[in-house]
Amino acid sequence: MQLEVDEPKPGVDFRNGNPPDGILNGPGPSIYGQELNNPYEISNIKTAANALGITFPPNVPPTHVYLKMNYTDWAEVAAMADFEEEHDYEFDTDPLHREILYDGEEPYIDSLIPENTPQPEYGAITYDDYQNLTIPVANYEVLDQMIIPPYESRLTFAAYVISGNETKYEAIDGNCHPDCPAWPKCLEDESLTCDPNTAAETLPETVDPGESANRRNFPAYILDSYMGYDGEFDSQEICLEVNPPTEPDCGLGCTAYVFPLPSNPSICEWRCNCPPPPPPPGSEPPPGQVSRCGCNVFENKKRPGGVIKVNDTQLGEEAVRRIKVKTTLRWFGFRWEDTDTDDNGCWKIDRKYNVRGLKIRIVFKDRVSDRHVIRAIRGARFWNAFLKPVKYTWLVRSTSKTWNNQCLTIFQDGDESSIHEQTYVAAITNNGVHEHYDFTNLPSPGNFSILIHDIDEGLNAAPMFEEIDEDDGVSFPLTLQYIYAFSENLTEAILISLLTNYIEVSKPDVFLHFGEEEPSDQKRRVVYHEMAHVSQYAILGQNWWRNNLFYIVEGFEDGEVQPYGEGFRDGAGRTAIIEGLAETVEHLVSDEKYGLLHSNNGVGQAGRYLNRGEILLFWNGSNTPFIPEGLFFDLLDDNMAATDITTNEPPDPADPLGATFLVEDECSGYTLLQLFDALNLAPTNINEYRQDLIQTAGIPIGCPEFDAMNDLYDSYGF
Repeated sequence: MQLEVDEPKPGVDFRNGNPPDGILNGPGPSIYGQELNNPYEISNIKTAANALGITFPPNVPPTHVYLKMNYTDWAEVAAMADFEEEHDYEFDTDPLHREILYDGEEPYIDSLIPENTPQPEYGAITYDDYQNLTIPVANYEVLDQMIIPPYESRLTFAAYVISGNETKYEAIDGNCHPDCPAWPKCLEDESLTCDPNTAAETLPETVDPGESANRRNFPAYILDSYMGYDGEFDSQEICLEVNPPTEPDCGLGCTAYVFPLPSNPSICEWRCNCPPPPPPPGSEPPPGQVSRCGCNVFENKKRPGGVIKVNDTQLGEEAVRRIKVKTTLRWFGFRWEDTDTDDNGCWKIDRKYNVRGLKIRIVFKDRVSDRHVIRAIRGARFWNAFLKPVKYTWLVRSTSKTWNNQCLTIFQDGDESSIHEQTYVAAITNNGVHEHYDFTNLPSPGNFSILIHDIDEGLNAAPMFEEIDEDDGVSFPLTLQYIYAFSENLTEAILISLLTNYIEVSKPDVFLHFGEEEPSDQKRRVVYHEMAHVSQYAILGQNWWRNNLFYIVEGFEDGEVQPYGEGFRDGAGRTAIIEGLAETVEHLVSDEKYGLLHSNNGVGQAGRYLNRGEILLFWNGSNTPFIPEGLFFDLLDDNMAATDITTNEPPDPADPLGATFLVEDECSGYTLLQLFDALNLAPTNINEYRQDLIQTAGIPIGCPEFDAMNDLYDSYGF
């Protein structure tokens, strides 16, 4: 993962170098220490108000309630995830009221919680919702009732000092505070400030100040341009080695800066921070907005915004489309604001953050088109994540409090077990889903669930478990048997010990394996293939799809070669149709996306995905192939003829007429949509499909004679 921002002194991702508070950080789960005194707890806010001469009503109600969810089963975790999504809250296994001893990228693990039991989660909801909504967890705790003022101000700073957390507070801006005559207008207009010579107050303390006894209070602390710190954080101080050793010439208008390597923060590299190119004529941002990171964001630098990108290994950086983006304070971040990226990866949030430390979180749920949610399992690191969308959080520091230029890029890091790799695969998968629909215009069943995992490399499938659900006949034993049928290394003992509780509750619609450092085009090919199945399900419906599941499971139980069996049993025809069409879509969309820039680029035109799809019958690992792939290509005729009889390979692009072909193809002209529309009649074998295609689409001009289609089918043995 990498963070680049275009400001003179760029922000630094805390986890890519030692943060200014000196907390060690890196891979693995966070480690927490003692409980902190919550500055927003009602008594602390009231004490701060009294010290500043602010009068609160005697029975002022709380604004928020800080909760701990003690889950009793996985169904409660799933229900709480729905609650969060419906009411726009964010609950984490990371407690907000504990001192951080080690700032890890992985979720916190409470060692007191038994294995295969959900981890507790922490978060805040408004007091009104606490009173009026039903929380779907039987055993939850109220940790604090809080008053969180709408602005970070002199009042909240006083509460931080009183509670012993002043080193975690960075939100004072000039002399604007609640007892200023210009309050709260001075938050919007920096010229409206109070008299800087106001006498200093001494704030009472509810904790032993210890080594911080000499800390500064009002107003000198407010007037300190460094917010009480001795100076701003300089990442170069932690570098034992810098490559190159001398500062590079970054060019006109660019600034060189040192960046710690995520894998080893003691080794740094020079990077160049350059302003974005000017927008093309006619693309000026609307009033009140500016162009940053190639996006229109709020002009006010305190309102966060920017772009989220992923680095495709073949094509370079591209936008991460239609995912949720959330922001909150670095410390005591009880309130989250959220938005979504557009198709250009751009986002902005209409809330001002007057702080130097911010959390920016991406959540892989598509709310824009309501197509999908992506969840993940990595090894034994599932905990609650299996039932919640994939998330990644940047902890970003900006000494200038500039938040409207967050140019964030997700990179493949080569560590197949890391949260970075999980995030990378989620981004590639997310974009692949949208590309499938962009290119094919095929239907969607609605909001479906994708599980990316490293459980077993054979487990790439679209059973549509959640869509069918248990009430319509997909019992949990069938779910397990289906997973075994696609897996290469899973045993019943492994699956039951690790996944039973999770799959029983969640039932993913799509399984996608990750775990190898594959080129991005190979990862996306699998996405396109499984997305073809998702669209097929949208056309064929529950009953037809359930029967295909039964066919696969019966073959597994009978000891046939898996997952598709030998092709002789009743039901094999369904598999032949849907797998052949899915292979066709996989190669068509891959070719549209990558052309000659894919991972087989060395073989040139012959390596295009369209050519790779031109095979007769397939079924990897089976001695009895029965699934046609070239048939669907030949109906489209979007490529050359099928396999060369002498080489059993696609024809040589340099001499396509020099080959002798196995297939007699004088029929073409169907469209991909017509091939899929024929599924509306629910065919159960290839010959039924032929009749249904003729019935729904007729005979195209590319088939000069009716027998041309029959001859083509005969070439494939049908």
